[in-house]
Amino acid sequence: RLVTGWWLALLVVMAARGALWVRYRDRNGGADRRRRLVAVLGSTASGMLWGVAGFLFVPSATETQRMVLGFILGGMGAGAVTALTPSLAAFYSYLFPAVVPLCVQLARQGDHDHLTMAAACVLYLIALALVGRRANSWLKESITRRLENAELVRSLERRVEERTTRLAQVNEQLRRDIAERRRAEAALARYGERQAAIATFGRLALSGIELDPLFGVAVELTREGLGVAGALVIFFAARPAPGL
Repeated sequence: RLVTGWWLALLVVMAARGALWVRYRDRNGGADRRRRLVAVLGSTASGMLWGVAGFLFVPSATETQRMVLGFILGGMGAGAVTALTPSLAAFYSYLFPAVVPLCVQLARQGDHDHLTMAAACVLYLIALALVGRRANSWLKESITRRLENAELVRSLERRVEERTTRLAQVNEQLRRDIAERRRAEAALARYGERQAAIATFGRLALSGIELDPLFGVAVELTREGLGVAGALVIFFAARPAPGL
């Protein structure tokens, strides 16, 4: 009956903790006070059940059964190092209630062998407590480094993005400057061509060439210099003809 009752109590606690895990697993609100309290209470209940097993079953158990029970409780304590050390309160609330009753019950037997086993359990308990604290420190340090690295990566990404944006702006400004310079050079080239055409026309006009060839040259220079499709010279009489 005692073993059956203990198993039923263990199943109830496991079912309750499983239901709480299902309830809280999809929430992204962080480790709030209520969630931490639930974790500590659940760990305490599990640890107390294993401690009750160690305290109640040792007196009536055989040596082999006591060794098996000791190995089980020791393994459960070692497993708590990896499962519960993210929260030291949950870890200690599970570890001490689970192992201390076994140590007390072994010491109560009074003989040399049980006292030796009790002392070994106490040393094992102290070692697990120290390892759990160290594991918690390692975990915090690892998370801190991970967050720092993530922030460093985000900072580098922002800097690269800002640098890329600035380079794009500089390239765009250079492109505009080059286009403006090319337009200015083209305008200067056209101005130079026109000045050369005017100089050519002036030289021909001063050379004593006849008017018809001179005006032909003027039309040709105007058409080529201004880039027009065609040009012509219209002659007007000094005095309009009668009726015009």
